[in-house]
Amino acid sequence: MFSGHQPWCIVTDAFGVKRMPKYLRFRVELMSISPRISRTFLIGTGASFAELHDAIQTAGPWASEHSYYFGRPKEGRPLIEPDGDDMSAGVLVAESCPVLAFFRNPQNSTAIYVYDLGGCWKHSVTLEAQTVERDRFKRRLIAGTRAFPKEGMNGISEYRECVAIAQGKASDTARTRNRLRWLRGWDPEFFDLEIQRESFDRR
Repeated sequence: MFSGHQPWCIVTDAFGVKRMPKYLRFRVELMSISPRISRTFLIGTGASFAELHDAIQTAGPWASEHSYYFGRPKEGRPLIEPDGDDMSAGVLVAESCPVLAFFRNPQNSTAIYVYDLGGCWKHSVTLEAQTVERDRFKRRLIAGTRAFPKEGMNGISEYRECVAIAQGKASDTARTRNRLRWLRGWDPEFFDLEIQRESFDRR
């Protein structure tokens, strides 16, 4: 499906031949959370998995304070991680592994991205399409829904507790008041594309 790609596509318009850059459109969705939390963005076809990781972190935004890895949905083990390079275990280095080396295989249309091995935040990462754009850029955020969990939340159960606290649905206890101060205005329903693009988009 994605074999034989080149980073540039030759097209002809009324002004002659133009070189137009190609991009990969990814949709990232946090698993086990409803309503869904998602981000959709474009990155260059030559991006590495380390660059894909950075895009997910910035799109969230997360703060890249914890370890991560990429794998296949049903296998539950790392295939690509920073400083992996364990060929005997089949683990590749994220910085040197191009995303197309994985996603050009039709069986790998979706990967699992796990961030913070303690909190175990699992994301589905789906390559939706390869597109051609007239503009040249490194990456661009194009859509999203709801706020990512605040960095430091320790998994789904704590996330749900924080949602209840942020929405005023938790009992008034010392823990609730402490958590509310820590959340500092975090709103689980908030997403503003233009605000997020200011930090995400790169020319």
